[in-house]
Amino acid sequence: MKIEAIKNINITVLFSAPINHLLVSQEELLNLFKSGDQQRDQHNFIEAPGLKVVAFPNLKKDIVFEASRFLINDKNEVIEKTQIIDDLQKIINSSMIEKDKIIAYGFNYDTIVYPQKLATWLVPESQKLKG
Repeated sequence: MKIEAIKNINITVLFSAPINHLLVSQEELLNLFKSGDQQRDQHNFIEAPGLKVVAFPNLKKDIVFEASRFLINDKNEVIEKTQIIDDLQKIINSSMIEKDKIIAYGFNYDTIVYPQKLATWLVPESQKLKG
């Protein structure tokens, strides 16, 4: 198999008990990721029972707090440019989560893969890795 493109990288953190969503504030989330650049800082915030999401479309990044896990998604498609580890540290070091309830975490990659012997004319140019 050959990885032709990376479409999404995410880190998922699981908790032993439900996340206290009262600790997850929109203001603190935005302050953690504020760059000072108005274009980069544009965001959408969604809140529903048991769910909080902040999406930064210009950064191709979103952070999702669910009942007993949170996810950081980075759709940058260039693994060398991702700041997902720094993003994780910002959240872990904030007052929004109870660190002692973390029980697992995982890194996930959404990729496009092809068998090594697949004819190159079958792979669209837009989906080939650059560099």
